[in-house]
Amino acid sequence: MPPPPVPSITGPVVQGAPNPRPPTRTARQIPTQSSWVGWDAQSVRDAIEAHELGIFQRSAPLVDWMGRDERISSCLGTRVRAVQGLPFRIEPNPDSSRPDFARMLAKEASRQWKTIAPRATQGEVRRATALHGFAVGQLLWDTSGGRWTPQVELWDARHLSWRWDLGCYQATTLDGIELIRPGDGQWVVFSPHGLYRGWMHGSVRRLAILALLRQYALRDWGRASELYGMGVRLGYLPYEGDPDDEERFLQQLVNLGAESVLLLAKGDDPQKDFGFDIKALSGAFTGEVFERLGQRCDLGITLDLLGQQLTTEANGGSLALGTVQEKVRLDYLEADAIGDSEDWGGQVLYPWAAYNFGADPEDVPIPVWDCEPPENKDTASKVLVQVGQALTTLAALPEVGPAVDLLALCERFDLPLRAGSQPKLTPPAPAAPSPFGLTALAVSGRPTVDQLGDDARDEGIEAIRPLVAQVLQAVRTADSLESARAALSRVAGALDPAAFAAVVEQALVLASLHGRHAILEASDG
Repeated sequence: MPPPPVPSITGPVVQGAPNPRPPTRTARQIPTQSSWVGWDAQSVRDAIEAHELGIFQRSAPLVDWMGRDERISSCLGTRVRAVQGLPFRIEPNPDSSRPDFARMLAKEASRQWKTIAPRATQGEVRRATALHGFAVGQLLWDTSGGRWTPQVELWDARHLSWRWDLGCYQATTLDGIELIRPGDGQWVVFSPHGLYRGWMHGSVRRLAILALLRQYALRDWGRASELYGMGVRLGYLPYEGDPDDEERFLQQLVNLGAESVLLLAKGDDPQKDFGFDIKALSGAFTGEVFERLGQRCDLGITLDLLGQQLTTEANGGSLALGTVQEKVRLDYLEADAIGDSEDWGGQVLYPWAAYNFGADPEDVPIPVWDCEPPENKDTASKVLVQVGQALTTLAALPEVGPAVDLLALCERFDLPLRAGSQPKLTPPAPAAPSPFGLTALAVSGRPTVDQLGDDARDEGIEAIRPLVAQVLQAVRTADSLESARAALSRVAGALDPAAFAAVVEQALVLASLHGRHAILEASDG
């Protein structure tokens, strides 16, 4: 059944007309005392089933009990602090038909934000929405500063339930049943997953069993460690003994861990003596099964609350542990920030702006938690180097370089340009020919060692081309292996490697000069 339309605080505001006022009646919340509940598998299932039916009387104390688990508490704290640590601002509503008025509202809301939404209240709301799937609060209006200033009083979920026939939450107060209509200036429902059945997204439905299994694993691990560490205590009673002495002896054995003295009756007849012994258990005990069960529960809790496997421990040198925000998956963080913005803006700032300034819904300022990840300077510098190398390569290609839109490329990689400047690719100046037949060195645009090698290769090919022709001719004209060997021997005997040696020598000399020049430049010599 979809919820009924939410009543509006005010109709169209007429300039000069008196602004509406918030309700003066305040619902009284029933005081809550923490009660110890011995949770087991059956009671946890019962509480979850009632929660799914919209009855939160049992799931609320279950959530309180789950707060004793250090893994849940730690991950939940990380989730809450991730949003609280984001850059925050209040923006004017861009849809307002009165821009100056909207900017004034945003400025005034920024000034009063810490009073309207203290960090502690925001944190409690986020914890409740994460575990319950929703949170209900009552707006308490303060007029001591000359204006109507709201503060959110969060209500305990054990006094809340869902009215299926009316499609709304209801609260059990000291004065009876109160229907909750979000947006009426008195009640606020923080429900990032929607008003109707938003509680189905509460983590209590998934984490309660994991928390119970985790406690069982720790308890059984401790019991096994005690059993294998201390051994089994064996007490010997006389065949015919005094029942009072036997009971006293049994109590001494039970309290042996805290007692330093154990009194044993001993007589002339050994059959009437009391005895004591400790027997160590045989077999290896590692506790691996308990440890693996606990780790599996830890993983499930971390995945549910943070959305990723990165735990709260700093294992190794993970850069992701640098900030709290990076421990929470980005889509989780964005969903929390957007939900907070919609609920705080639409149900808290809207009545505040309407009651104090006669604002319309399109005038309401927008609270914004900025989830944009900070720039990684190391990555940005590497990208800048790669872009520069790509531009150098493009400039050397006359058929490609002039066709590149450098302005669009600079905008694509956020490269700042001076006003009015038009970037262009300038191809490197051609190198002068070398007196040795190879490319000469130059102070600007000098060739690299690879280029010198390419030039030497090309000229070396020309130098040995006649020799290669002689070898090919000897192979083609030979009619047997012996005749080919004889022909190649005649070619080798007449070989004059002087031309090829000259090219190699020139290449080596230029490479040496190139290296010395680079060293002198590096040392500013």
